[in-house]
Amino acid sequence: MLNCEPRLLLRLRGIRCAIYFLIVFLFSPASFSADETKIAPSLPTNSNDRATPWTSLNALDSDNRFHFAVVTDRTGGERLGIFEPAMQTVNLLQPAFVVSVGDLIEGYTKNRVQLRKEWDELDSFVGQLDAPFFYTAGNHDYSNQVMADVWRERYGPSYYSFVYKDVLFVVLNSALFDRRGVSGHSQRRGDWGKEQAAQLAWLEETLAANDSVRWTFLLMHRPYWRLGWKRSKTETSTTGPWPRHTDIVPEWEVVEGLLQDRSYTAFAGHMHTYEYESTVVGPHQHEKIALATTGGISSLRGIEYGEFDHFVWVTMTEDAPILANVLLDGVLPKDLPMPLQRPYWIPAPEPQTREKD
Repeated sequence: MLNCEPRLLLRLRGIRCAIYFLIVFLFSPASFSADETKIAPSLPTNSNDRATPWTSLNALDSDNRFHFAVVTDRTGGERLGIFEPAMQTVNLLQPAFVVSVGDLIEGYTKNRVQLRKEWDELDSFVGQLDAPFFYTAGNHDYSNQVMADVWRERYGPSYYSFVYKDVLFVVLNSALFDRRGVSGHSQRRGDWGKEQAAQLAWLEETLAANDSVRWTFLLMHRPYWRLGWKRSKTETSTTGPWPRHTDIVPEWEVVEGLLQDRSYTAFAGHMHTYEYESTVVGPHQHEKIALATTGGISSLRGIEYGEFDHFVWVTMTEDAPILANVLLDGVLPKDLPMPLQRPYWIPAPEPQTREKD
């Protein structure tokens, strides 16, 4: 700060003092964006050029900036050989951590031996990551009481939160939503209605305790915000009768109400097709994204159908997240196998044809 004492003011009268203030402000660290840091260039000593070979010296980097990856459905009809290489692809980008939206195993069984085998396989895949991995329960992971017990034994609570660099991450167990009053419910799931009430009470407390974070990310499996969320009353699965879904699940309305006074991004999976929506409520942005697949069953008809294998790369800036969908074949390692490589000016050999006898 400039201390304009009388002696100094005598030498820096009027406009000179104002110019000095301006120079100090412009070149002080506080004058740059909180999401930028300065690059220190070095020019040749004989360089007298006023032109510079760069566009800016403000690096797009800061202590508040970080990256993480979101992986989506691996199962629900797994296509083998997709998810494990995807973990290796994520590793190339070195995120701070990786989060999931569920359906990590095929599940739908009460056989503990089979469940242990499937979770062991999944853990061997995510164990290849350099970064931490955060689990989210999907319907294939948590659909009967035995599966719920196995989850608790291996991973503890099925809903939780964490904070990183003043950003709140909330992981919900969507299997606990809209399950009350379902015929056969207690035989299949235990008293999950009380667990859902506890989850919603916990969510309200967690959001209240973190009401000043700069952004909130919500991770869950089923995208209950999507319209047309219906099943027939008679539809059943191998694990028992399903509840009938209405267009808006009442518990999701509770969640939306708790989130309305903050900016947030919600990630889900389950539908195996991609869908993005964003609304602005006052000063707050609300993003909701249903992801496609990271190996789960899909027709893979292409981007125009929302059917593709991917993960989401999130850059958290000072103000808001920037999201990029990364196709699994779009990131390549440095040691590419290129057995047919040759200089471009050398023509490729003609394919050999076998002469007919």
